[in-house]
Amino acid sequence: MLKRTNLNFLMVIFISLSLISCSSDSSSSTEPSDNIPPTISFENLSDYDEVSGIFGVELKANDNNDILRIDLYIDDQFVDTKYDDEAYFSINCNDYSDDYHTLEAIAFDRSGNQASTSINIYTEYDFAPSNDGKIKVEISHYKELDPVDIYGYGDPYFVYEIRIDGVEYDTYVSNTWHDTHEINSTIGHTFNIPDNTREYQLVVYVYDEDEEGEDLLDYTHLDGNALIWTITTENSFVHDFTKTYNGEDDGSSSYDDDDCTITLSVSMID
Repeated sequence: MLKRTNLNFLMVIFISLSLISCSSDSSSSTEPSDNIPPTISFENLSDYDEVSGIFGVELKANDNNDILRIDLYIDDQFVDTKYDDEAYFSINCNDYSDDYHTLEAIAFDRSGNQASTSINIYTEYDFAPSNDGKIKVEISHYKELDPVDIYGYGDPYFVYEIRIDGVEYDTYVSNTWHDTHEINSTIGHTFNIPDNTREYQLVVYVYDEDEEGEDLLDYTHLDGNALIWTITTENSFVHDFTKTYNGEDDGSSSYDDDDCTITLSVSMID
């Protein structure tokens, strides 16, 4: 009976020691928790930078372990997520007002730690955000409706003028078509205006060249009324117009007949 009791006692001790050993091994194999937050920085932008068109936001995050993702916000509005420690976001300024905006980037590591950084940038409108925007003006058809010169047909030429904020910005004067009553070829010119232009005026004059013994009147006298359009650049556009000039256009009250007609196209080149 004593031997059986001693044997049971020894078995209890053995089992207890085994449990203690297993507990010790399990405790020693547990990795310490990660409480170290990552770091993140803007790589290509600084506080109060001015940007226009389509611009890129480059971010880089670092961590003692691994970066899970990077989130970007503009004025507290979520933009996008990149699952890498280096991120690139493409932003179109035309989606935002001409003003300062706050960019905030947040980096997350795989342990749930996070860190953020923010800057303020000024975004500016650009009607051709991918390239250098231009305005193309073309007359595709001209026809004289009433004889202008005493002898033969008139000698028409055309003047295009771009005005921004009411101020003349650029002017183009075409060649002269001598003794011509109809033109079906394109009379065009491309204007390179500032890309932050939201609205401009296109002014078109039609003249008859002054030649001795031939000139009787100008279609649009300097003191008369030119053809004027106010055009916005906020969307890609093609505008087609047809205009008939009459006596009121040439500044002469004594001529009220129709002088000529033109077909005009205005488009944006991006």
